[in-house]
Amino acid sequence: MTSVPSGRPPGFTLVELLLALALGSFVVLAAGAGYVFATRGWVDHQQRLETQQNLREAVETLTRELRLAGACLLTDQLSSSPANARPLDGTHTGGAVPDTITVRMNLHCAKGTLTASYTGGATIALDTVQNFVPGMWAYIWDPGANPVSYGEKFLVVAVNAGANQLTVAPGTITQNYPTADNSQVFGMEELAYAIDQTGPVPVLTVTTLDEPTKPDVSGIEGLAISYVLNRVGGACAGTTGPPYNYCVVTLPATAAEWAIVRDVQLTIFARSAQVVPGSAGYYRLSETTEISPRNLQF
Repeated sequence: MTSVPSGRPPGFTLVELLLALALGSFVVLAAGAGYVFATRGWVDHQQRLETQQNLREAVETLTRELRLAGACLLTDQLSSSPANARPLDGTHTGGAVPDTITVRMNLHCAKGTLTASYTGGATIALDTVQNFVPGMWAYIWDPGANPVSYGEKFLVVAVNAGANQLTVAPGTITQNYPTADNSQVFGMEELAYAIDQTGPVPVLTVTTLDEPTKPDVSGIEGLAISYVLNRVGGACAGTTGPPYNYCVVTLPATAAEWAIVRDVQLTIFARSAQVVPGSAGYYRLSETTEISPRNLQF
């Protein structure tokens, strides 16, 4: 007697295979979407964190340098000193080009008065060369010139403490500086900050007397600077603002105005290096701070 097998034959039906394939594809797609979402979130977080760090670094750098502006410079004679010797300088276009700012100081506190008129040559005779060191930059100044005072920056090649002389490279100083005008020499450091927008990522740059322009903080795309003058708003040609109603200008117009800068209002704009995932633009931050140069306070 022949037995008839019961139930279906072993294996999967076409419907079961299609269901399994669909379920597997769903799992793979869900896992892939989760990975993409997690990666996008991580990249977004990194972009935001990097932008915040760059902004903080730029604020700290400029705050530190601006507070030192004018250190051991001739702050009591700012209105008569040349433009290339004043503690603060800058540019303002009012357009798409960011502002710039230059800070000068004399961190060595090196200062001397000429004991012999300088009419050229490799050495300058001073009443003291204390705090001058080889390799530093200095500034020679004639405060009594007519009609305006003048001065030049030069590199100190050597210091002769016994003879109270500074050695400079021949031809570095191009004008004469008489003792009759109480011509002086003092140390000088200079840092000029600007924004370079030519590359794929904007950057805050710095130029010094020793080095050409170089990148300082990446991701900084703008500087907007205003100057608070030690003058009430009624005598101000620009705008006024709280809290003290002092005169606020985008750029001091004269030597007399540069001489009464009491605060610098600084807004720094930063952006991410890459477009934020899932959006059409960059992640952007800005911060505004007010800095009082310690050596220019009234």
